[in-house]
Formats: sequence, C-alpha cells, structure tokens
Amino acid sequence: MGREYRGRYCTVFYCEKVVDHRCCADCRLRKNGKCRNPCRNHPARCKLEDVSRRMERASEKEKS
Repeated sequence: MGREYRGRYCTVFYCEKVVDHRCCADCRLRKNGKCRNPCRNHPARCKLEDVSRRMERASEKEKS
C-alpha cells in the first residue's frame, strides 16, 4: 500500500494527475518539473502556508 499523504489540501485547485485536492507546493512532480498543469498560487495566497513553521525557522536563524 502507498504512503499516506501528509501535506496540505487545497480548496481551489484539483490535480488531475493525483486525482485529489492537494497543494502543488508539496508535490514532488512539480518540484521535478514534470507537472503539466501546476497551480500558480503560492500557499500564502490560499491561506495554506504553515506560518508557525516559518516563524520557527526565523527564530532558529536569529539564534545562529
């Protein structure tokens, strides 16, 4: 059985390749450049961006 998807789900975009409402920013096909119809929105625009994770990274950079 395949791995369980742990990424973000989108309410706007529907991926025909994966046959699900998934965020393109998390997709390996888009990162490899093999997606024919990627979503052009950034997760922040769709309110899917993980702000807490971004804040943790910023605090880690300040510490180092």
